[in-house]
Amino acid sequence: MRPYLISGVVLASLLAGCASPAPSANGGLLRVVATTTQVGEAARAVGGDQIALTVLLRPGADAHEFEITPPAAAAIERSDLILESGAGLETWLEGALTTIGGKERVRDMSTG
Repeated sequence: MRPYLISGVVLASLLAGCASPAPSANGGLLRVVATTTQVGEAARAVGGDQIALTVLLRPGADAHEFEITPPAAAAIERSDLILESGAGLETWLEGALTTIGGKERVRDMSTG
């Protein structure tokens, strides 16, 4: 239970720190990309209806075998915040970010 509480507090801080007062095409919501369903659930629990959330992996998908798709690349490119579970799980993300850009918007959830 404690790791979830710590992750929630860290996520809330990240979401608050990335909030932008400028309205965007999505109604002014913070555009968050989560790499896995677990990270997406944490983001949704903290951000609720204040974020526009895109989860890249579908339930049951293997993060090690994920291949970036054009819609996933577009979501990453438009995002304000990219949340990864970390710990080497999303090996594909670094290569995608080299092409797409956005490394400065990535936050590793495994660092607590």
